[in-house]
Amino acid sequence: MKLHKLFFKSNGAPRPWVKRILFDKHLRLKEQWRRVVFDSSGDIRKVFSDWYSLVLHNPDPAIDPGWRAHRDDLLKSRPFVERKIITVVSPNATLYVARMLGWYLSRFNLQAELVTEMPQHFGDGLYIVICPQIYKRLPPREQRIFFQMEQSVSSRWFSQEYLNIMYNSLAVFDYSLKNIQFLESQRPGQYRLYHVSVEPVPLSALLTGHSTPAVNYPARQGIVFYGDPKSPRRQKFLGELTKHFQVDVVQGLYGEALWRKLSQAKLVVNIHYYEDALLETTRISECLCLGLSVVSEESSDQREQQTFHSKVLFTPVGDIDAMIHAISRQLVKPLEPSLSIQNDSSSAAGLKHALQSLEIL
Repeated sequence: MKLHKLFFKSNGAPRPWVKRILFDKHLRLKEQWRRVVFDSSGDIRKVFSDWYSLVLHNPDPAIDPGWRAHRDDLLKSRPFVERKIITVVSPNATLYVARMLGWYLSRFNLQAELVTEMPQHFGDGLYIVICPQIYKRLPPREQRIFFQMEQSVSSRWFSQEYLNIMYNSLAVFDYSLKNIQFLESQRPGQYRLYHVSVEPVPLSALLTGHSTPAVNYPARQGIVFYGDPKSPRRQKFLGELTKHFQVDVVQGLYGEALWRKLSQAKLVVNIHYYEDALLETTRISECLCLGLSVVSEESSDQREQQTFHSKVLFTPVGDIDAMIHAISRQLVKPLEPSLSIQNDSSSAAGLKHALQSLEIL
């Protein structure tokens, strides 16, 4: 196991030094290493199979430059216009986004099937895959929309394999205009990019299809931070906040288990992982959806976030004292924003525009 970790990342991808030895810059296998990757029958060895299969099915633009023209011709034929069911595939960590999409799709007279495991077999319908990089199998590129959730303030997420999956998709939905600008700068004109923001939806959208409510509202108390607390700047914030308040740090909970936990809290603090981070709109939206007060640092894309300005109490980036003051204020007299969600919200408008442009609506 230790030897495997030396050669491979946790997601099955070879470490950079291994890729440099085995593959050229387009991730084509060097001839002298074919016996390492392939067995005597010509099949990819198990240790490489999941990762390299993804690479083979999502070739580099330099290897398959004709995909863009084929994609455009495919969409002109309107192959999905009569298929009213769209499968949304999402890991548990982004289940809120999947439920949001499902809620809006139903308002466009489309039916969304939400799943957290990649289907074993793909039909002839359309798939929206949230965070596809975590899956070892993906729908065919002719049927796949990529919902991009990483932050471009850190380029470490945007590996060549990751960018290739984007290229080999019908379209890319992204929650941030800054991300879209970044992606265009990386490979101009190679993606079909659409801005689909993440915003609050009614609580009923999270509970769709459940016979009993997944979220109850006992007497709310306490402050919660949820997410990865290992970032040095988050540790610094939390260290100071716990001197003034009882803060429950929650990690490893997702979806309905997380929502049940949050329903017991009074307030959530949002602390950026990166100093220049984009606003964590998924986290904030699901908190607002659950009726929670939110105190958050401002973000590098603050001007984009008009939806949240009247709903969240923002504090300057890195100002721990300001956050302590804001939390104290919220505990005494919290903002009580009205979450009147309309079909013409920017999320709905962005999604509708994307689906119409792709000849799906």
